[in-house]
Amino acid sequence: FSELATDIKDYYPSKSVTLVHSRSRLMHKFHPRMHEVLMERAKELGIDVILEDRVRLPPKGFPTDGSHFDITLSSGRTISANLAVRMPVSENLPL
Repeated sequence: FSELATDIKDYYPSKSVTLVHSRSRLMHKFHPRMHEVLMERAKELGIDVILEDRVRLPPKGFPTDGSHFDITLSSGRTISANLAVRMPVSENLPL
């Protein structure tokens, strides 16, 4: 998920990229330094990282036609977007 965010920002530097993660650290199962490295890279690229929050998935999903829409987080915060990529929960993935 962090790799996808950095790749998008590398290829489309003018795009606004936001990464929302439910935990207090990215890559929480790895050494804490991994989180620090990822946060430094996100800052270099101008990626907004929101930790300890979750995306509320609309019943019909997000639009896929490139139109702008709002993404609502569990905290009530909203993010304007024209693309949303949902990643699987990390506990479901083998290491």
